[in-house]
Parts: sequence; structure tokens; C-alpha cells
Amino acid sequence: TVVIERSRVSSGTSWHAAGLMTRTRGTHVQTELASYSRDFYRALAALTGVTGSVMLLAHGPMRVSHVTTHVALADVPRRLTPERLTRVIELTDAALRRMGVATPHIAVAALNPHAGEGGLFGREDIDVSAPTIAACVARGFRVSGPVPGDTVFVKLRAGQFDAVVAMYHDQ
Repeated sequence: TVVIERSRVSSGTSWHAAGLMTRTRGTHVQTELASYSRDFYRALAALTGVTGSVMLLAHGPMRVSHVTTHVALADVPRRLTPERLTRVIELTDAALRRMGVATPHIAVAALNPHAGEGGLFGREDIDVSAPTIAACVARGFRVSGPVPGDTVFVKLRAGQFDAVVAMYHDQ
């Protein structure tokens, strides 16, 4: 784990850290450390006075943030709230701007196949994601979605988006 000092990223702020980089470990180790990781990030947020955080994975232009992390797939729908999705969109936009993306375009991945297919495969995309995305667009964010999971990452790789907000960690 490496803490990046803000002074090395940009000057003129009172922040002491700009980010935290961690190395991917083997799956069995991640499973054993999942509880530790959640507690570690909560403690880090408390120590730095951060009121909200998001996991954002980046490899070149492939940037993915998460509404939920390290929770059972069965728990994801109830953790998808307008407040959480809004906060992840806000933090993802802010992170992209700090990375030098002037006007970030963010895709929100659908939770259900085909974004729920009009309610046939679930209503979360219709009842939670779509109105939250519309509210963020009304506030000036450049956000699209919900974009079906089978195409959203192809579009990200093609450069149509600067980042994807995924609903769960391994989406």
C-alpha cells in the first residue's frame, strides 16, 4: 500500500494525501483480508475527515468505480440507493478531473440484464438508477445510463466514456 502525497500531485491545498494505491493480491488472500480492508478504509476515512469514499480501479483509460464493494451479490440491490449512487458519481467525476479529464463522461452500468428490460428483469435500474442519473445530469454532470453490463465496458474501452460506475465489485 502506498499513500500518494498531495504535494507531489498538486500544490496549494492543505490535504496531506491525494490517493491510496494498493497492489492486487491472490483471491484467497483478498477473501481473508476483506473484513480488515473494510475496517482499514473506514478508519482511513475517519482519520482524514472524509465523509464518503469510493473504490476506483484504474489501468490507463480503463477506470471503474463501484457503488458497492466486497459484499455478497444478493446484498447489492438493497445497497443501491439514490444517495449512494449520487455520491459515487460525484466522487468519480471529481477523481477524473484530478486525473486531468476536463469534462468527464461517466457511464453507469445497469444492475440487471438489459437494464431491467422494462421491469422484466428487475426494477432497480428503472426505479433507482435512471432517476438518479437524470438528477445528476440536471446538476450538470455528464452521465449516461443505465448502460447494460454486456456493452458498457466495450464502450469504455472504445473511448465513449471516461469511466464506468459499476454496481458491484466484479461486475
